[in-house]
Amino acid sequence: GVLLLSALFLNMGFEQDAVVLSFVSPIVSLLFLAATMCLLVVDLKKPGRFFFLITKPNLNSWLVLGGYVLILFGILLAVWLIQIVIAGTTSPLIVWPAALFAIASAGYSAFLFAQARGRDFWQSPLLFWHLLIVAGAATITLIGTIYGVTLPLFAWLGHLLVISLLASLAMILGELFMKHGAEEAIRSAELLVTGALSKSFWIFVVSLGTLAPVALTFWQVSSVVPNIAASLLALFGLWMYEHLWIKAGQAVPLS
Repeated sequence: GVLLLSALFLNMGFEQDAVVLSFVSPIVSLLFLAATMCLLVVDLKKPGRFFFLITKPNLNSWLVLGGYVLILFGILLAVWLIQIVIAGTTSPLIVWPAALFAIASAGYSAFLFAQARGRDFWQSPLLFWHLLIVAGAATITLIGTIYGVTLPLFAWLGHLLVISLLASLAMILGELFMKHGAEEAIRSAELLVTGALSKSFWIFVVSLGTLAPVALTFWQVSSVVPNIAASLLALFGLWMYEHLWIKAGQAVPLS
């Protein structure tokens, strides 16, 4: 999300914020990409298995395809940064492919979970779109606060954060309250809405992770503190939802 929004803002004429958008944002993306790949390798228990997956791939597996996506995204980010350091600018031939692979890197997990056929709760058509929003606007707001961005960009980020939070909440509630065909999916959704995970869901995801950030963004004070707090709460709420969503899907016995 960070790299995708940076590419869009650069194309919208925010050249005054080029340091953040062209240099800092790709570095942040590269750091989180490296963390993601390390966690994936560690999760396999045997690091050598990752090399096996890449060199002898099953192209029907989104674990393999996702690995390729992350590797190619990392290469594009490296080339982006090399061009910035050497030439002071990045070619559109790198910017837009990097933006597309940013989308793929953020959203491939939706297809990975969709291959877990035994868990009907994870067969969500909305997960891909949910994974694309919130984090980018919140993270660039935090980066911009540290390194400084122009007021127009800061305003854009605030508006995007509110829109993405409300869209995210609508997707989440729509997914939880719409009629699921499978009994396992219905029971998993009930765990979040009224069951054992409901207190964490309504407090941390809906209240603190969505409604509080929206309210803070509209708080008319001459300070960046509300926007910083809103961004941190939004990222926390997103992390909590993904955590609870996975737990709810795993909590219902398969048989």
